[in-house]
Amino acid sequence: MVDSSAKIASLEDLEDTTVCTLADSQSAQELDAEMLWRDLGYDAVSFPTIAEMRAAFEDGRCVAQVLDRSLLEIIQQSSDNPGSSVVWPVPLTAQPIRPLLPYGDPQWKNIVDWTIWGLVEAEKLGITSQNIGQFMRRTNEADAAYGTRVGESVARLIDAQSGLGSSLGLTNGYMAQVIAEVGNYGEIYDRNLGPESALVIERGLNALWRDGGLMEASAWR
Repeated sequence: MVDSSAKIASLEDLEDTTVCTLADSQSAQELDAEMLWRDLGYDAVSFPTIAEMRAAFEDGRCVAQVLDRSLLEIIQQSSDNPGSSVVWPVPLTAQPIRPLLPYGDPQWKNIVDWTIWGLVEAEKLGITSQNIGQFMRRTNEADAAYGTRVGESVARLIDAQSGLGSSLGLTNGYMAQVIAEVGNYGEIYDRNLGPESALVIERGLNALWRDGGLMEASAWR
């Protein structure tokens, strides 16, 4: 994050400047590594808390502050004058984040992994918490008729008969309940980080692969 009036838009612009960082944070380590790789010198001022780092930035003690994107967005949007600062749209680095699971429980790991992939797959297929009813099997609808109507990919994901949930130790169509309750991946993102939230962070790399992001599900089969 930099002051909106500053002409600082790249790591090269940070050369020979002072940057506020959070002590022992991943973001501080990533910045240092990136600057070293580019042979760019700078002065890092480290603070034990985000509040102290933020105060130093607002007091003009550094030209930028470095932290996880979501935290910078919170800092910016909770300030008295959000327009006075800018969060770089392009991150310094891309860090994959995934759930933390207990070791030694492969079934639970598979359930978590395939549920996340199922949420992404649902978004790809256009299945949402609002329209999932139209993708469900109708009373007495035969397999062939159902598959023709919604497509085999949809049937494998949510159908109580031909779904694949039983291979995880769950009901075949368990993803239908998940989607109905929390929505697909895009709905979850929009509600917590996107336009329906207080942050409104662009999806960027969190968009589907077909939309220019990195989100892609393993084949649901």
